[in-house]
Amino acid sequence: MSTIANDNPAGEKKIILILVIFILISFGFLSYVEQQRLTGKDTTSWELYFNNLEATDLTFTIKNDGKSKKLHWKVISKETGTILQEADVLIPAGEESVISLPTIDQATASKISIEVSGATGEKKEIYKSTI
Repeated sequence: MSTIANDNPAGEKKIILILVIFILISFGFLSYVEQQRLTGKDTTSWELYFNNLEATDLTFTIKNDGKSKKLHWKVISKETGTILQEADVLIPAGEESVISLPTIDQATASKISIEVSGATGEKKEIYKSTI
């Protein structure tokens, strides 16, 4: 014969209470993180991306979603590790800077990376193969 399991309403209530507390803590943490991002206190509130995915086009954009930032960018050959170009750029809050680079000779660098760093040490990097 089979046995019928005893219902444990106290155990079920504990599990539900723990889940509700966990969800409330998660919402609180996410709200705090989003508020930091919106007020510009997030030090990595900028984006870096290529404008065109064509191999030879090295135009890239730095979009600033936070406070005004002075950023430094450099184009690096991945084969040799040499810096091909570099410059500083000041981007006002809420704006973007489009940086157009001349086509790089494939013999010089068939794989490049663009590294952008901020004053407080944050760094982002994108890669492209020019072949």
